Amino acid sequence: MDSDDVDAAWFAAFMEKERDKLLQIRGREELRRGRAVLIEAARALNAIVIAPGGVAASIDDAFSPSETLPPSSLIRTQLRLALHYLQTADTDPAPNLSSFVVLRVAVECIATGHWLMPPNRREAILRALKRMWWDTQNAAEMAAVADGRSDPSELQALKERLAAIVAPMKRVDLDSVTGSQRPQLSGAVREASRSLREENPTVLQSAWMLCAALSHGNIPVSAGVGMAPALIQDPSQHLIDLPVFASVWSAVVDDFSTAVRMFEKYTTTQHQHQGSKGATAS
Repeated sequence: MDSDDVDAAWFAAFMEKERDKLLQIRGREELRRGRAVLIEAARALNAIVIAPGGVAASIDDAFSPSETLPPSSLIRTQLRLALHYLQTADTDPAPNLSSFVVLRVAVECIATGHWLMPPNRREAILRALKRMWWDTQNAAEMAAVADGRSDPSELQALKERLAAIVAPMKRVDLDSVTGSQRPQLSGAVREASRSLREENPTVLQSAWMLCAALSHGNIPVSAGVGMAPALIQDPSQHLIDLPVFASVWSAVVDDFSTAVRMFEKYTTTQHQHQGSKGATAS
């Protein structure tokens, strides 16, 4: 090999190292930006209150007589869980396989919170009722498996509460709630992805699909985000390229921030005839 070949090889290796350094720097900068966004979104979420007389308050009021958890609490819970998982995914000093597993759950919580905030009041009530029913069904099934016997009393008690809530509603009956099927998470994620980022409606969905693929050991996807083939089969060594993680994590953080602003608007919007009396979150 002549000196020109040696110089060319050295220069190529040098440029590759410099490129990697630049990507690492950009990744760390993106993480810092995302952390600042997440802190502000957390503050905004904690400051949200339900404005009296508003649309969200009227939805919650439908649940008050039966002393059932109001829909706004269901939404707030999902967003707070998403916040917790986003914070947990941001591991130090570097992301690993678990970071993407937790990030996947964060996306699902964002999507569920968004699903519970449809623009139509009747649909908002119906979705909250369905979610309560599905969750209670799941709890009953888990208890039956764990205890070896079923106890329908909790489901029956919830049915009575749900019946009281749907009774005043037109074109809604109890069967439309208890007979409904839980939708696939992919549909809720797709719906949220389109709504939270209209200019680029597939970002959240793509992040979720990437996280799901990594979580379940998709080898081509793992290799595509910087995994050496020899490490893919060893989850404890399943290290992830920092710039890749930073870009995905910060994108989900941005959509989480948008979801929090959507919830804030949801809780403060007044009925149209009360528009001049609009309240704000404190």
